[in-house]
Amino acid sequence: MFASNNQQFVFQCYTPTDLEVSPPAERPAKRTKRDRPAHCSILASEEAANEWLAERCSEHDWKIKKSRHEVANKARAKRNVGSSGRGGRPKVWQYTEFWECQRGGAYEDRHKPDIPSDKRRPNRSHGSALVHCEARLVIRRPVGQDVVHVEYDDDHNHEVGTAAAMAESMLSKRNTRYIAENIELGLDCYSAFKKLLRLDEEMLDAISGRDNAPIPETLAIEYMDVYNACRRKFTTAAVRSRDGMESLRIWAEELRAKGYSVLFQDVSVRADGEESYVFAFASPWQKELLRDYSAISCLDSTHNTCFSANGKEEKAFLYTLVVKNLVTGKGVPAAFMISPGESQWPVSDWLSWLVKPVASGGLGYKGKRWMIDCSDAEAAAIRNAIPGAEIIVCMWHVYKAVAEQTKKLDVATTGRRDKTAANRALRDGAVNDFRSLALCDTSEKFHELWAKHMDKYAEYPAWQKYLQTEWLPKHRQWVRAYRQGIVQYGIETNNYVESWHSHLKTFYLKLMRRQRVDILLYILSRQVLPDFRREEARIRLGFARPALCARERQSRDLADEIPSIELGDMVRLDVGGDENASVPDILVMSFTRDPEVWYEVSVCEIPGRTTTELLRPVIAKCSCPAYAQTLLSCKHMYLAARFALYSVEPAAHIYAASAEPAAAQLPPPPPQFQQPQPLVQPLSTFDTSASLAQFQLLPDTNMPAADLAKDGARTRAITELAKIAELSEQLGVLSPADFSKEDIGRIEAQATSMRRDLTALLQKRPLYARQRS
Repeated sequence: MFASNNQQFVFQCYTPTDLEVSPPAERPAKRTKRDRPAHCSILASEEAANEWLAERCSEHDWKIKKSRHEVANKARAKRNVGSSGRGGRPKVWQYTEFWECQRGGAYEDRHKPDIPSDKRRPNRSHGSALVHCEARLVIRRPVGQDVVHVEYDDDHNHEVGTAAAMAESMLSKRNTRYIAENIELGLDCYSAFKKLLRLDEEMLDAISGRDNAPIPETLAIEYMDVYNACRRKFTTAAVRSRDGMESLRIWAEELRAKGYSVLFQDVSVRADGEESYVFAFASPWQKELLRDYSAISCLDSTHNTCFSANGKEEKAFLYTLVVKNLVTGKGVPAAFMISPGESQWPVSDWLSWLVKPVASGGLGYKGKRWMIDCSDAEAAAIRNAIPGAEIIVCMWHVYKAVAEQTKKLDVATTGRRDKTAANRALRDGAVNDFRSLALCDTSEKFHELWAKHMDKYAEYPAWQKYLQTEWLPKHRQWVRAYRQGIVQYGIETNNYVESWHSHLKTFYLKLMRRQRVDILLYILSRQVLPDFRREEARIRLGFARPALCARERQSRDLADEIPSIELGDMVRLDVGGDENASVPDILVMSFTRDPEVWYEVSVCEIPGRTTTELLRPVIAKCSCPAYAQTLLSCKHMYLAARFALYSVEPAAHIYAASAEPAAAQLPPPPPQFQQPQPLVQPLSTFDTSASLAQFQLLPDTNMPAADLAKDGARTRAITELAKIAELSEQLGVLSPADFSKEDIGRIEAQATSMRRDLTALLQKRPLYARQRS
């Protein structure tokens, strides 16, 4: 009746007569108390009874009405407690189990009477699946016997075993289990699940014909079946109590036990009479983000993520603090807060908790620069919680609000066609004029353009009033002249937060918008944060590369345009720098080719990606004005990376902070172990060729000191290879009579290629996998 075809259940259509089965040891049908005939049989054992029941369930779905562990007469059992030894009729059956047809019973309208009919979930198009079917199964086992008595009443009042019956019935148990098993494997959205439901051409041709071909039972699965299964999964995993507030209290204790910092205020009563709650948390990894990335903070809220813990009638808002992760080059949520209120007070409580010192129960966040949209409530909360904070607004939201307001501008002219064109020109001009105000580089220029703007639109007092009341009081938040010292990492808009909201709703919530707040907590703590940590780990270990913003990509392209033959003229080692540094910094000439202007590119040693590579040098920062203003990787850093074959790591200072000295990373020597003499020469007398030879001849031993010597030889060899770059400077001193310009370029190219290949060899990287910074 059911076969496996393409890993889907296949349902074979039968007539009712084909489904008649003769159980073993069948007795003549008898009339039950309901005056309905039933097939009676006696089976030899429990195993035989279970096989018989499984066969009946493969023909049609049955639901249990009374299990064998359920007391038949609970009132009588309660009266007989403690009265053993009473007389009466002896017990005949050890247990009795009742199963009824899945379509038995009647439909009950469970909609709340106060919900309008247009907002109720619609019923099935073909009516309820419950049709008062009285078919049932009865399984009894006599006391003291191994045999099992079964009764089978198969007189259904509906079709069984037909495609119409499958379409009219509720989802079968096999399909329910099929959906649940695949959801546990990660297919928790219909778009991914739909691939499993896809049929091949042969099966589609067969079921489209009239030859009574097998019908895949998965044809009955639709979108809402997968959606409801996902909701059941999240509800089972996330809901701690039927009461929403009690569930939040339990969640707070569970998160604290895992090292999370949690702020839970169940009721906050304000002077204006508003009552709300605040649930904020940050994982141990998020607390590290708050410690390392405080240059600029992006703050915003989103709705339609869940309903409040107080009930479905109240919405809840998710507030997120997003910072730029320098390891991944992307925005990452560093703290969450959920509250049903949109006023400034819940946000103020949350931010006060974030900036409060750790010793006082806070997180000790040092953020002083904040990016928000045009929300006055968020701006007031920041000022209230963080005195002296610098606030800038998202320019995308600013231009959007201004463009929306210009729709009220209307010219006084005759003619419909002329008026439409004039209005369009007026509104576009107002937006462009406002954009010119925002792009002013100095305060004097801004005030001059503002006065001209007011004179130009003197005929439109409503527009003048809008600018003077809405944007002039907070001009320091949107005019470039005042934002230059606040903007970091090139963040001019709130795109990091908007991208996070889109990512959350697209890949995690999907179409689930009306779940409880504890389900949102489960998604954030058990799915979202592990995924963000995995992405960071991939980049830290070299499996992926960090993302670059538009300015960084432009800087890299400018550095790549410099010919290799000119690298020696524009880049050189800072041999007169810090004497204690194991790797010297790099000097890069200004791209204006001014020989008097050089910028220092800092080289930092960070922990290696493998256990054999203790430290690796990377490009960390630059002394140029562009880097000092934006903290973005500049063209000088990418040019130095080409020269030294190092990678550009904007998060090098974070790596270096977690680095330990090489000796501290090695296990302590065993007792009576004599520290051997160094196997490498001092750096002052170290020669490149000797370094390579010595590196290849080091003994292959598992002793910690030998491993340390290998790493030291490798590091010094890579450092000494940089001396090849000085070859071009020495050749430049020679006169054209000794070497032509073409000869110098050819020798320099060959030396650069040799140096690149040797560096890749020493770093144990294949030549085809060299990083391109």
